Amino acid sequence: MSRPAAGGGRWVRVDPERLAAWLDGFTARHGAVEWRAVPERVEVSAADGALAACEVPLPPLAVDPAAPWGGLVAHALAERTVGVLLVRLGGFAAGVFEGSRLSASRTGSRPVHGRAAAGGWSQHRFARRREGQARTALDAAADAAAAVLLPAAASLDAVVAGGDRRAVDGVLADPRLASLRALLAPRLLDVPDPRRRVLEDSPRLFRAVSIRVVEPGPVVRPLRRAAAPALVAVLLAGCGGGGGPADNGEGSRQATQILKDTVAALRGAEAVHMYGSIPSSGATFGIDLRYNRSGNLMGTITIGGVTACVVVTGGHSYLKGRALFAKYAGDQVAAVIGDRWVAVPAGAGPGGDIVESLSTFTDFGKLADALSMPSGGAVTKGASTTVDGRAVVSLRDADSILYVATTGKPYPVEIKPDVGSQALHFDGWDVAVDVSAPRDVLDFSSLGGATGSSPTPSASP
Repeated sequence: MSRPAAGGGRWVRVDPERLAAWLDGFTARHGAVEWRAVPERVEVSAADGALAACEVPLPPLAVDPAAPWGGLVAHALAERTVGVLLVRLGGFAAGVFEGSRLSASRTGSRPVHGRAAAGGWSQHRFARRREGQARTALDAAADAAAAVLLPAAASLDAVVAGGDRRAVDGVLADPRLASLRALLAPRLLDVPDPRRRVLEDSPRLFRAVSIRVVEPGPVVRPLRRAAAPALVAVLLAGCGGGGGPADNGEGSRQATQILKDTVAALRGAEAVHMYGSIPSSGATFGIDLRYNRSGNLMGTITIGGVTACVVVTGGHSYLKGRALFAKYAGDQVAAVIGDRWVAVPAGAGPGGDIVESLSTFTDFGKLADALSMPSGGAVTKGASTTVDGRAVVSLRDADSILYVATTGKPYPVEIKPDVGSQALHFDGWDVAVDVSAPRDVLDFSSLGGATGSSPTPSASP
C-alpha cells in the first residue's frame, strides 16, 4: 500500500519481517546504492537517482556503521515492550504490548456531542456543555492510561500515541503521566475511533517502517541492439569507464594540502545537507539542516529532547515547535504560540540565540575559517576509510577528526571530536536548496514576557 508524499515520491509501509528483502529489491531494481544513517532516518541513494528515505520506527536507531543499512533491519525486528495510547474525543484505548502480544489493556468511550448550528445564547450553552463533555472524556482517557501504562512504565521501551493530536496532548498533560511523555515516540498513529480491535492492530502500525520512495527521472527506452555497443564504447572512452565521482587524489596528498583543498572547496560550495549532533553549554544539539551560500536554510533542531522546525530566508528567522517554547519560554507562551511559526530576531529570547549561533556551521566562509585554524594544533593524516558509504581520508588534530571525500570535490563528509559519539555529517553538496518563508507567522517580540534563553551550540566544530 502506498500514498503520495509531499514534495514528490510516495510513501510505502513495510513490515519489519519484509524490510531486508524490500531493501535488497530496491538495490536490484536501481543499481549500486549508498546509505547514510542518523538516529531518526536511514536514506538509501541509488546510482540511477532513486531514493528510499526510511523513517526509523520507535527511534532512536543506534547507528552501526558496520551493519547493513546502519542496523535498521535489526532495530525494526527487535522485540520491545511498548505502551499504546489511542485517543479521539469520545473514545480511548490504552494497552501494553510485549512484542505483538497485548498483555494489559483498557478501552472506553464517553459521549461528546457535535457542534450546534444555531447561534445566540443556545449556541453558547451548547458550547459550554460540549466543552465539559470533552474534558470528562479526556479525564477518563487519562485515568485509563494511568491504570494501564504507569504500572509498566519502568519496563516500557517506548510509548506510542494515536488518534487526534489535540486529544492526545490533552490526555498527556495530566501530571500523573509525566513519566510517559519522556518515552513518547514522535510519530502519531493514524487510527479510527479507538476500539479493542483497533488497539490490537496497532503493532502493525508502530512496528512498520515508513519509506518515502522517489523514483529517478524518465526512463530512456533501450537502444536498438546494433546501436548500443557503439554508444557504450563512446561513453566509456569519455568517462574513463567510471561509475561514479572520479578519485580526486586527496588520499595521496599531505595533511596540510588536503586541508587547504578542503577549505578552498568549502569557500566555493553552493549548498549542503548537514545532520548530526554538536555539543553545547550543558546540552546536546541534534541538527538536520539543508542550507545554501545565500544564508537560507531549513530543517530541524533538537535540544534537550525537544525538536523544532527552523527556516531562515531573506535575513529573517522562523521557528515552529510548541515543546521548544514550553521548555525555554514557559507553558503560557507555548499555549499562545501553539503549532504556528514564530519570527524570532537573531540573538533574542528562546530560539533566536540558537539561530544566531548556528551561523558558525551554516556559513561556508565561517566553517572554512574554523577548519583552516584548527584549535587542536598540528594536523596529521590518518588512514583512508569509508564514512556514510563515501571513500574518505581522515585528518586529525588533538581535539577532532575531519573526514574528507577522496572522490569528487574534497568536501567534508564528517567532523567529530576525538572522543565521544557526537558528529556532524555532510552530504548533498551543491544540490539546490530552495527555501520559502512560512505563512501565518507570529512575531516573537509581540509575546510579552517571553525572555527566557536556551542553550546554544559550541562555537567551533
